[in-house]
Amino acid sequence: MPMKKYIDCVCGCSVVRMECDEWNTPVKYFYVSVFRHGNYTLTSRLRMMWKILRTGHPYGDDVVLEAKDAKSLANFIKSAMVKK
Repeated sequence: MPMKKYIDCVCGCSVVRMECDEWNTPVKYFYVSVFRHGNYTLTSRLRMMWKILRTGHPYGDDVVLEAKDAKSLANFIKSAMVKK
């Protein structure tokens, strides 16, 4: 089975999935997918607008990770690379 890691975007609008093939040693590929949550509520839209106003990133294709989530993602990649 492939190793998988899911991390939510800070604003809650997306999920990042990182996957690697367990059967390839050493790991050759990492698959990164971004899933958007559908049907935004008024509250979620206002939260995204406020985030854009505060950070200046108006792009809908951005995924913002907190430092702890970025470290978790880095640890996932490291563990996949050293797995034998």
